[in-house]
Amino acid sequence: MAGTRTEPQYFSIFRSDEYVLKFHKNRRNETSPKGLVKRANSVEKENGLSNADQIWIVSDKDNWTDEHFKALKIWLQKPQRFHALSNPSFEYWLLLHFEDTGISSQDDCLNRLKKYLQGYDKNLDIKVFTPELIKKAVLRAKKRNDNADGNCFDYQGSTVYKLVEILLD
Repeated sequence: MAGTRTEPQYFSIFRSDEYVLKFHKNRRNETSPKGLVKRANSVEKENGLSNADQIWIVSDKDNWTDEHFKALKIWLQKPQRFHALSNPSFEYWLLLHFEDTGISSQDDCLNRLKKYLQGYDKNLDIKVFTPELIKKAVLRAKKRNDNADGNCFDYQGSTVYKLVEILLD
């Protein structure tokens, strides 16, 4: 589960003969946490999960409140279900590939990201994301998540690294 363009482009980096990575896009009007859970439930029902399968929701914090995330937190209580959150947005995860600093706003994040990805407009040149940069992003995100409760609902950060680490193994 992810956004319609950027996230699938980014995760296309991680191709392997050892796993199958499928993206099930949501319609633009179904990107609320509740909409993502609804889509994940239907994907799970349509495809079933073997014992080795995992289903991940990749989402942004955006301006969603804790109340909006209630359905997602309930959904996560079953095994094989995971959530990769970026706060405020997936672009923050992308920025962590290049620098390890906080941002003052979503606009600040986008402006700083555009220094590294000229003309960024939700489309990615995945060749930019070298294995070295990906490893740096994982380390930076982990460091920001170190003293937290395992999520980044209340601070700038990204738990996308948790999914990326699995894909790198």
